Amino acid sequence: MTSLLEFWQSRHRSTKQVVITLFVIFLLTLTASLVQSDFGNVDVQRVVLVSHDGNTLVGKIYRPITATSSSPAPAALLLHGLNNDKDTEAPTAIELSRRGIVAMTLDELNHGDSAAAGDVLGTSDDPSLGAISAFDYLAQLDFVQAINIGLVGHSMGGYSANATAASRPSHKAIVFQAFGPLNLTTHSYFNNYLQIWDKYEESAMMTRASWVAEGETMITYNVQQAGETLASPVYDTTYGSFADGSAQRYALIDSTHPGGTWKAATMTEVVAWLEQALMGKSAASAYDDASSHVYYIKEGLMLLALVLSLLALVPLVNRLLDLDYFSEITQETPTLIFYEGRSWWKAASLNALLGGVTFVFLPFIGVLLFSAINAFLPIFPLLIGNGFMFWFVINAIICHFFYRRWRHTHTDISAASIGAVSRDNPDFDRIIGRSLVLVFVAFVFLYAMTAILQWLFPVELRYMWSFIRVLQPARFLAFLIYLIPIGYFFLMNGGVFLFGQARAQAGAESIPELLRWWLLNSYNMLSVIALVFLLEYLPMILLGTAPLLGGILGVFWLLGIFLMQIIPEFLVLFLLMTIFFRRTGRIYVGSFIATIIVSWVLSNGAFL
Repeated sequence: MTSLLEFWQSRHRSTKQVVITLFVIFLLTLTASLVQSDFGNVDVQRVVLVSHDGNTLVGKIYRPITATSSSPAPAALLLHGLNNDKDTEAPTAIELSRRGIVAMTLDELNHGDSAAAGDVLGTSDDPSLGAISAFDYLAQLDFVQAINIGLVGHSMGGYSANATAASRPSHKAIVFQAFGPLNLTTHSYFNNYLQIWDKYEESAMMTRASWVAEGETMITYNVQQAGETLASPVYDTTYGSFADGSAQRYALIDSTHPGGTWKAATMTEVVAWLEQALMGKSAASAYDDASSHVYYIKEGLMLLALVLSLLALVPLVNRLLDLDYFSEITQETPTLIFYEGRSWWKAASLNALLGGVTFVFLPFIGVLLFSAINAFLPIFPLLIGNGFMFWFVINAIICHFFYRRWRHTHTDISAASIGAVSRDNPDFDRIIGRSLVLVFVAFVFLYAMTAILQWLFPVELRYMWSFIRVLQPARFLAFLIYLIPIGYFFLMNGGVFLFGQARAQAGAESIPELLRWWLLNSYNMLSVIALVFLLEYLPMILLGTAPLLGGILGVFWLLGIFLMQIIPEFLVLFLLMTIFFRRTGRIYVGSFIATIIVSWVLSNGAFL
């Protein structure tokens, strides 16, 4: 084990490790791109169009090579949910296109690479967030059957699909990938309506039994109004006829809200429904064909590529630290421990409790607060990002307050013993400045790699949700703006406290010891947040209770979903921070790199 760590950190091998890692990332990305294109049977292209209101819209077209001007194919417009982007619907696009259906995924307004225009939940001129314009664009393509286009929308994308269906009655089918059954008297303009109905819906402010009963009541009403005979159970049955557009189906899926875009059962339902509505297949043939999937291979490969991309920073930073220019930013790893045994567990648990409890309500307050502030002073443009920024800053202020009190009773402790540099140190500017230069080089490396991969292959370093990608100018500016408040958190909570005041006892230089330290650090920062996640989902799934956040506490129900991304992301970041602290003996490199990655990820979210 020790020799393995020495191999990873060895000076003369760091360059080789970077090169080998880049080569593996290239192979993973290439393979993922081939899976996405069905090994050349589907042409995937980024498209830019102008909406009817003059706003720039960006999407991707997945065109089966059999779809030509002489042999046009049916098509589907796929619309993502809040704080996501076009590639969130890539799994559905992959499965549809390899079966002969042209698929278009869209960055809706205020999302992805499309323009920021008006209210993220619907502009006054375009409640479809650009989807109507994308529908018309799709219909005029010479390889698309203009009268044979379906709509698919997840969460917020469902609202966009709804607005598009109302405006474009020529749509051939409409699929909602989240929430519960809709009233078809109110939505009489729907043609061939499929509702993916999540059994474990985070937005449901009721028990599962009540949620299902409410949906069954609506299904019963819709079916009876159509003059159809009810099945038992009323869901998972197709009513009506595809020929006249009256087909309706309600698929109750063992899934949470985000599962509408990636759960296998959901994918089967969506693909089978569109094959019936757009291609005229029988139910038996469609469901048999739709039951095999490859999208998860592409997603899994890109997850590996993403993780390796972040881990590639380790040998890169090691190599940079071997240069004379950067050698001054390192010191021996501090050995002075301030909390041991039970006192450490108490300090770590209190810190984790503070972060977990405040996470339940501070992000929601931050979203509301900065939405109001932005109306007068539009400095912080990110809707959900503002919520997380508020949580970061308030926790950093609390940490800073208690740190100052702690220093008043520990006046004999040097800055070096907590992995920092005193302002009185004559080398302060040089150490901080060169740490920033090193992290800037690491960022340029990661960003350049991301840009090259996106240029070579129409895929991103992500897993289901957006992670790191090339930022258009407005988002890059947002990335720079959010660096300061996020950096405050990672310097205080993830630096001074985690690796200074509450630094766990470090052992020998070995992989097991590194993992032990990482797990202790993760407990220190994430344990109660993870507990909030478990309390949100385990009772709801196992006992059928109402969701904790939205149903019981009445707070921001989307937080549970965000934790699906945040917890794994932070686990990787704390691993990197642990490695970099062990390598430099100081808090700066790890804190700065974590700041950059978190700000980068948040900058991909929805604009106000």
